[in-house]
Amino acid sequence: MAHAVDMISPGEPRKVTARVWQTGFLALLAFGLLAARADAQLLFVPELVAEAPDLDGIPSELDLAEELPSPTGDRRAFSADEMTAEDISLLDDHSLLEGDSYDDEFAPLLSSGTWFRRGFWYTRQEVVLLQMDNYKNKTIAVDFSNIGVSQIAQIFAISRTVGGLAANAKLTLGRFLYRDANNRDHTAEFTFMGPGKWGADGVVRSISDDALFSALIPFVPGFTQIDVMSFDYESRLSNLEWNYRMRRRLQRDVLMLDANGRWNREMQPEMLYGYLFGLRWMSIDELFNIETEATGRDAGGIARVRSQNDLIGFQFGGEAIYQHKRWSLEFDGKAGPYVNFAGRNISVHSRDVAATPDTFDVDNNRADRDVIGFIGEIGLHATYFARPNLSFRVGYEALWVNSLTLALRELRGVRLGGQSAPVQAINTAGGLQYMGFSTGMELHW
Repeated sequence: MAHAVDMISPGEPRKVTARVWQTGFLALLAFGLLAARADAQLLFVPELVAEAPDLDGIPSELDLAEELPSPTGDRRAFSADEMTAEDISLLDDHSLLEGDSYDDEFAPLLSSGTWFRRGFWYTRQEVVLLQMDNYKNKTIAVDFSNIGVSQIAQIFAISRTVGGLAANAKLTLGRFLYRDANNRDHTAEFTFMGPGKWGADGVVRSISDDALFSALIPFVPGFTQIDVMSFDYESRLSNLEWNYRMRRRLQRDVLMLDANGRWNREMQPEMLYGYLFGLRWMSIDELFNIETEATGRDAGGIARVRSQNDLIGFQFGGEAIYQHKRWSLEFDGKAGPYVNFAGRNISVHSRDVAATPDTFDVDNNRADRDVIGFIGEIGLHATYFARPNLSFRVGYEALWVNSLTLALRELRGVRLGGQSAPVQAINTAGGLQYMGFSTGMELHW
């Protein structure tokens, strides 16, 4: 077409245009005459008129409209503030404006996938009841009062599950970052758990005089052949985490036709998977005190042990969630290697006028050691979604920590010999496990 225009001389455009209009007008007139002739032939064919159906029984368009039932339900105005980005994408660019009304309602949202976890910020507030377990009972004293009668010594020990269940507060604050091309939400969150406290205290008395021996500091004057021993044990746990999470979202909703002939927009239950990585700091501090006394002579002692564990490292984890319309089941786990900056401090002061030497003193003996440790954690949770931005959850928690220095283990390093060789090297072979239940709520805004 471009070449044809280039070949027309400057004086010819008006002539060409006139010829084009004349040709088009004649073609249109010829088409109209042929169509009119065909209609005239059809109207006057007797056979076609005889076979024409009776049109008197067909209701008019107005009558048909009057017989249809009117739509039920309230018709209201939809605004952009009430719709999600996914809902708006289903409409054209000019069909949803602030305050516009629609003659037809959208399909109602019945547990839609866009109904869950609405917002940019979220917080999770839980109470975690944990029981600490140090894997075995710890013997602290032995009473030999009946050894000549029954040949059985009475043993006093601190239970492996000392302190029972302790309440911990677990608080999480998170921020939605973005959604990627694989339909996964990316979030960053900060979690604090603590301060959990477990402990025990008591007094041990021998049946006979001078028959009680300490099992934690053997052969040290003031802790052997005594009558009374009191003890106080305490263990504390604190935890801080920063995690980056990736969690797959539900697929698109589907339209379901109910028994009443109404279309509903619903989600389909499915498995969702997520991953996380982050930093973690955990502190486990213990304090153990012993006081002894012999009633028949000037003998007794005081021993104090404080152990500290600061674990810092990276962690990795994952989660599997079965998401139903109003509830979900979630299994999650995370683990990682950590550097434990372990330390302990021991002070022992004792006397026994009947022993040689008659005193024993260890004042603030400090030892430190950096070791590689491990922290592993799993959880099983059930969640009920009461509102799009509010849910309630209950669950089971389990936590394992190893390569720890524990106060109950450190006193065994105290040996007779005064300040020259009072304490052996720090022991970092301890381990603890925590198990229990959690309950709380999650809020999005």
